[in-house]
Amino acid sequence: MELYKNTIFGFYREGDSLIHKIDPRIKIILLIVIIIFISFIRTFSGIVFIGLFLLLIIKLSNSSFFYILKGLKPVLPIILLILIFQIIFYIGEPGKILFQWNFIKISVLGIKVSCFMMLKAILIYFISSIFFLTTEMISFTDAMERLILPLQKIKFPSHEIVMVGVIAFRFVPTLVEELERLMKAQIARGADLDRGNLIVRTIKLSGLLIPLFISAYQRAEDLVLAMESRCYRGGEGRTRRIAKKLTILDFTSFIFTVLFFSLTFLTIRYFRLL
Repeated sequence: MELYKNTIFGFYREGDSLIHKIDPRIKIILLIVIIIFISFIRTFSGIVFIGLFLLLIIKLSNSSFFYILKGLKPVLPIILLILIFQIIFYIGEPGKILFQWNFIKISVLGIKVSCFMMLKAILIYFISSIFFLTTEMISFTDAMERLILPLQKIKFPSHEIVMVGVIAFRFVPTLVEELERLMKAQIARGADLDRGNLIVRTIKLSGLLIPLFISAYQRAEDLVLAMESRCYRGGEGRTRRIAKKLTILDFTSFIFTVLFFSLTFLTIRYFRLL
């Protein structure tokens, strides 16, 4: 029962590393660029290059690789379940068939593609975790609003959309903590939630969804009342306490990242790496 302890997504760790000092706007842009690059990778050599890049980023952020890896533990069963279904129900060129029964076909190509997709998902998890570990939610909110600020000219509610998204991210660790509290309360009353296979444990945990959602609605109502009591009216006419400006570090990090992925792409294409 260590869900909250193993959850790092959405948490910020205070620090003074180079990654912490980069402007959140630059980090958001680079995060999007890296995720797009990972999505379009088609070779295992590209996975290796990005893995080395992530190790460098983890080092520069003064974070621990095993600390971030530990945060993968709560969602690992879901990833493995998706991997199994992907292997069993793979749609594509069959290649060499290892096992076949009715409509179920397990092929070498299906296993290769499924493992490849899982590695890409893990890389996206790592880069996203590094981003949230080194970026405060307030800075993230302000940066997102600044990036989509031009859309206000076409009456797009940029501030409201960003606020909803940030609140959703902020409530992830809160809901995990609440779920762990409910699980410990049920175990103290004699419930057996730790035993059984994955399906049995999932069925047992499904009974906690109703009190979890009730608690989430109560927290949401308290948040609405708190914002209304402070006369919150959205982003129109609001000022910023700190006006951030881009520095040499921001431009350097942006240029370095773009050059790295450009050279990686050209290297893979030129040498035709597998």
